[in-house]
Amino acid sequence: MDWLSKVVFTALIFILGAGVGSFIGLIIYRIKNKKSIFGRSVCEKCGKKLSGFELIPVLGWLFLKGKCRKCHKKIDKYIPLIEMVTATFFTISFWFWPWSEQIGYLEIIKLALWLLILAGLITLLFFDLRYKKLPNKIMLPTMAFTAIFYVFTSVIIEQNSYSTSIYQLALAMLPIAGVYGLIYLISRGKLVGFGDVKLGIVIGFLLTWQNGVIVLFSANILAFIIVLPLLLLGKVKANQQISFGQYLILATIVVFYLSTIIGFF
Repeated sequence: MDWLSKVVFTALIFILGAGVGSFIGLIIYRIKNKKSIFGRSVCEKCGKKLSGFELIPVLGWLFLKGKCRKCHKKIDKYIPLIEMVTATFFTISFWFWPWSEQIGYLEIIKLALWLLILAGLITLLFFDLRYKKLPNKIMLPTMAFTAIFYVFTSVIIEQNSYSTSIYQLALAMLPIAGVYGLIYLISRGKLVGFGDVKLGIVIGFLLTWQNGVIVLFSANILAFIIVLPLLLLGKVKANQQISFGQYLILATIVVFYLSTIIGFF
């Protein structure tokens, strides 16, 4: 792919990511408030139906100065943040994807599957960040896409036998799904939630067991770096339950980039 084509496609992927990010914000709000994900977007405060102009990712929020045109109440600041994060991750994925000289349809399908998984992970990340939950309405579709991604990569692209694929998958499930599942059973859900176990299954489909170990280690380090200052400042209590899913998700995305896309390890 020549540079001009790559620049054009990068711009398109960025716009696509921003649009997906806008939809993610909608999904998070409606799942939280137990509303249908279908239907026209409205202001969360006054219920005014939003115009196409107001729905333009990031720019709509900036032009409106972060406020509804009707009720003048502040629009959720997470909306443009989700849009920018999604657009950035989509762009990084495309730009650093290990394309071959002759780009084939298998590579395009694999990238498309990853972007679907990435959208699911970002949705889970922000839902967990805000509400300390990993809802099944987001988790289960993400799990399904990672399962398809694993089969597609292992069986179709790498042409492994079914026995080899199952063996590698079983190993990949051990570092997080296996460890967290055991802790969940022993503690009866007091130390870790079942949502973290299901997230471990997603990670097992997505990464090798070696990278799963790196994710587990990195997530714990990240949580320690972030939570310790909050403990010292008294903003988090020592006996307060810490939502760990967001750290696992961030570590998973970074490790996927470094291992699968960039080939760092």
